[in-house]
Amino acid sequence: MKPSKPLISILLAVRNEEGCVLDCLNSLTQQDYPYLEILIGDDGSTDKTQHLVRDFIQDKPQCSLFNTCTVDGMAEGKAQVLAYLAQKAQGSLFLFTDADIIHPNAWVSEMYRQWREGLGVVIGTTKIHSEATGVFAKMQSLDLIQGFSQVKMLGKWDIPVSAMGNNLMVARKAYEAVGGYESLPFSLTEDFQLFHAIVKKGFGFAHCFHAKGLVETKPEQNLSDWLNQRKRWMTGAVQLPWWMVGLLLMQSLWYPLLILLAISVSWPVALTAWGVSALIKGLFLNRELRELDSHSLGISLPLFEIFGGVMPVLALGYYLFPVSVRWKGRTKS
Repeated sequence: MKPSKPLISILLAVRNEEGCVLDCLNSLTQQDYPYLEILIGDDGSTDKTQHLVRDFIQDKPQCSLFNTCTVDGMAEGKAQVLAYLAQKAQGSLFLFTDADIIHPNAWVSEMYRQWREGLGVVIGTTKIHSEATGVFAKMQSLDLIQGFSQVKMLGKWDIPVSAMGNNLMVARKAYEAVGGYESLPFSLTEDFQLFHAIVKKGFGFAHCFHAKGLVETKPEQNLSDWLNQRKRWMTGAVQLPWWMVGLLLMQSLWYPLLILLAISVSWPVALTAWGVSALIKGLFLNRELRELDSHSLGISLPLFEIFGGVMPVLALGYYLFPVSVRWKGRTKS
């Protein structure tokens, strides 16, 4: 049996989030976990974010807002804000999330339920908001769930892949062992960088793949924003071991490889390979959707087969194209 529950610190960096921050904070303040502090750090917002947050938390003593978040070291932007909040936090466990996230009431409890001694990280799961309409939003949700499912599967073999900072639990002991964000070089994927730094220090990791811990985010509204997001993520992915990068590349180029197979061998062989892979992927994702209580997305699986074959090719091309990444109102090469 676990000892009495520890204080958990939720760390939230915000930057021009006036359209979503109140929904996020409302979901955080309704958590059923009893020992929480919520630390919000503003990253130079120029809209009404600070005003909205200040008004919302004035009668909520568990919440604190910090307007000037600077630390010595290498951290920049969001990572610097999170480093500052971590220095102010009192909890033995940190929960990182983003302002565009909606959390189920049992989110903190479910993440903590996965915790055990020796772990440095618990990786949460994210999907697109259930109320988001349109085919593109559903495709993005299935894409996220497929990615988290693959991360979870490899994790069962103790192979670390990645983590997303919008749903991530980190032990203070592990965070401090790597020196915090202020000791890590700047990265467009600061969550990926922190996760791997902690694993390299010898800490274990686990996954929270359950409906009670499943958080929801907003979809990218257009193809340009989606490609920009994927380019940022791919800057982290290319740092993985060569064999893993090779598998991801083969997955991205699956449709071109099928076309090459059809030309070099025969169309029936290529169609058979496509059919078998589509069936296996569909059965696998259908099982994962049931585990996450997201059955309604199952009807979109046939269309996702096409999306999952075409869009990674576009994303790879965009990654190779010499254009800067837009991120939190900033541009990075």
